[in-house]
Amino acid sequence: MTRHATAAALATAAILVMATAGLATAADADAARQRADEAYQLRLWDVAARQYQALIAREEDPRARASLAIRTAECLIRLGSPEAALELLESQPAAHPAAVDFWRGQALAGLGRFAEAVEALGRSLENPESPFRIEGALTSASLMLSLGDFDGALRVLADASAASSGNGRIRLDVQRAAMLADAGQLEEARAVLPEEAAIPAAHLPFARLVKARCLLAEGAAEEAAGLFATLVEDPAGQSIAVHHAASLGLSDAVFATSGADAASRILLAFLAEHPESPLLDGVFSRLLMWLPAAPAANDPVMAKLAEWIPQPSPPATGLIQLGDSPAAAWPTSRITGELAAFAMFARAVGLHRIGTPAARHEARRLLSRLRLEFPSHFLARRSLITEGGWRLEQGDTAGALHRLAVAAETARSPGTRGEAIFLEAHAAAKSGDTARSAAMFEKASTLLEDDLAAIASYNAAIALLRENPEVESLADPANPDLAADLALERALANPSPDASVPALDAFLANHPAHPRAAEARLAAAERALASTPPDVSLARAQLDTLESLGTAPPVPNARTRISLVQLRIAENDGRATGADAPAIELARAIIAESPESPAAAEATLTLGRLLFEAGDFNEARINFEKLAAANTPAAGSEQQADDAHDPALAQTAWLLAARAAALGATTQSREEALALFDRAIAIDAPLRDFARLEKARHLIDLNRLDAAITFLRESIAAIPAEDPQQLPAGLLLGEAVYAKGTGDPASLEEALAIYDGLIPHAATHPALFHRLQYLRGMTLEKLPRPDAPHLRREAEAIEAYYSVIQRAGDQPPVEWEWFERCAFAALALLEKAERWNAAINLARKIAAFNGPRANDAAERASQLQLKHLIWED
Repeated sequence: MTRHATAAALATAAILVMATAGLATAADADAARQRADEAYQLRLWDVAARQYQALIAREEDPRARASLAIRTAECLIRLGSPEAALELLESQPAAHPAAVDFWRGQALAGLGRFAEAVEALGRSLENPESPFRIEGALTSASLMLSLGDFDGALRVLADASAASSGNGRIRLDVQRAAMLADAGQLEEARAVLPEEAAIPAAHLPFARLVKARCLLAEGAAEEAAGLFATLVEDPAGQSIAVHHAASLGLSDAVFATSGADAASRILLAFLAEHPESPLLDGVFSRLLMWLPAAPAANDPVMAKLAEWIPQPSPPATGLIQLGDSPAAAWPTSRITGELAAFAMFARAVGLHRIGTPAARHEARRLLSRLRLEFPSHFLARRSLITEGGWRLEQGDTAGALHRLAVAAETARSPGTRGEAIFLEAHAAAKSGDTARSAAMFEKASTLLEDDLAAIASYNAAIALLRENPEVESLADPANPDLAADLALERALANPSPDASVPALDAFLANHPAHPRAAEARLAAAERALASTPPDVSLARAQLDTLESLGTAPPVPNARTRISLVQLRIAENDGRATGADAPAIELARAIIAESPESPAAAEATLTLGRLLFEAGDFNEARINFEKLAAANTPAAGSEQQADDAHDPALAQTAWLLAARAAALGATTQSREEALALFDRAIAIDAPLRDFARLEKARHLIDLNRLDAAITFLRESIAAIPAEDPQQLPAGLLLGEAVYAKGTGDPASLEEALAIYDGLIPHAATHPALFHRLQYLRGMTLEKLPRPDAPHLRREAEAIEAYYSVIQRAGDQPPVEWEWFERCAFAALALLEKAERWNAAINLARKIAAFNGPRANDAAERASQLQLKHLIWED
């Protein structure tokens, strides 16, 4: 439910209650308050909010009404509706000011208005009667850290600690010690951390975690490992964050004492037990850091990563693209399970380190799949940059440019030809070739525009400084202006948003009145939206600060850049709330204001994607076609990017237009999709193979089976036998042949041969094996037996279905859908054959896996046993 929907639901509830308020007695009101409080205690925030709102509507005492409003606002904030909460708080009389300020601060924080939130919380902290002094101080410190004010955050905690006593003071001091430890101020952290005997049980695990981190940082790895292990082995009283952080800390300590292999084993065991941990990024960053520079083929980490990568299944309306393409541009359904995303990325990096051509091809394939299955995950963006770096190292500048262009279009991060050269310059600098690095940065500055050109030029100067150490005195702290400029340029030049955002925060914290502070804030907002994950709150806070200055930032294209940041914020808000209308309206405004600008191209792509996701396929198609036509070179010209055309963008737009047309409401629209797919196929860009498969998918959906089969046979014949594209193309061909030949044994035999040929691809992919065996079984059920044409090959079908159970052994399978389809299909054939004992045994075996349909299988076993009087010996 969105914020607006939540507020509307609450308003409706209030109206209904007001209509019957005259019938309520005082006893009724007391009972209603009791029910609301009970829901509140059970953390049923939506129920409690509606009931409190109804009580507000008939409460006559202003002070009591304000108290109810505060409680309602809390529920709304916990429901993720801070705007409705803020509106409610501001509509009530000024009773309970400390509580109102506290919850107003929480609401403002939820809206990303951090500076205002800190101010409101500060007023609450100044009130000695505030019941929220501890929580207010902790929240305020957290917000100050987000704003880059580390010293201010420490000061808030210290002041609150000095004014507190007992458990509250200890809680504040432990948090302050954690901040100091994370900042590397170990002596200060130990001085602040209370003695363990004085720490209450509720805060003891976190305090021990902080102590263990200090020990590890001080070099006492064995002692730290013991403390981390105690936390890991006894999770009682710990939050998930603390318990999982202890496991990561233990791996760090073991790495310091026993090396990477032992530390990696700890993390692999942790992931097996906690595949949905909120700390997956930290886990996998360590696994990659400890992975050998050239992993062996049987490396245990690489093997485990392969197990965690399920084989995808093409959905009904779109293919899973397993080939080497930047498919992150495609609007697909969101796939849950972050472990798979991290495993894909980490295994791809490991395969690239192995260095063989086959391993590097598989690495690129995994990154392509990651971008398609997890298009909104921060790793999708990271994968484009990673692969771009690989291709630059291999001298494939064109391939790198394609991926960086897609990164710019889909992840809203800078991606141009100049950026590719910019990254190549970084690679040269890393290798120590400072002269070449300086030349490449200069070349990039001629291709990039505005502030990015300045960044490239400044990095050329930095490279020259590194080549000539005597010139490094330019950055001497004795010249504070130049030192500040250098700090800003280095922050702006960093291609990683995750690294540049903290650097920009540090610059603003150290130089808040710098002449280029507004430029830094705008860049921080852009990078925050490109960070991992997007930090919408920080971006909004930076824009709010810029707006408060009253003038546009003195940087080129500031207005356009601010509009695009606002569009990205609105798009992210829409994803979070389900309300896309504001982003759609803003995109249209940007296009109308500057229809020929690069900003309009980005806004057009965003508008089309939003309309597509909203189901408005016709208007989405119009926008995609307009963008595609503007970037498609004229017929007969070279299919290369130039100042006026971007073939990679054009291909992406033609594909999206075709996809929208395929989902259109009319027969004509669906027919026109074929021509749009052909427009995408005609462009020599990374999505060409994907376009071919999507066209085949659409032909099948149109029941044009002969055309689909011919097209797929031609495509497969042109694909090398070892190419991963054989898999999705083969699955599609099998589907088309099967659909055409349900009554034709020759077509069914061809479909079976296709599936048999794909089995080798499933050697290390259990999910794909399950799906192929299901398709084989379905085909075998319809094929006549050679020795008895009046009978079907059902015994072979049972064998195909049962093979997935045999392969799983006694372990839960890696996926359930195709596994259970096979299991229950085998069960149905056994029952059809009246093989009751076998059916009962199989049903019990299915139930023993404890899958989603385990209860169905157990019930079926009991029913068969009772119906056919089959008992145990």
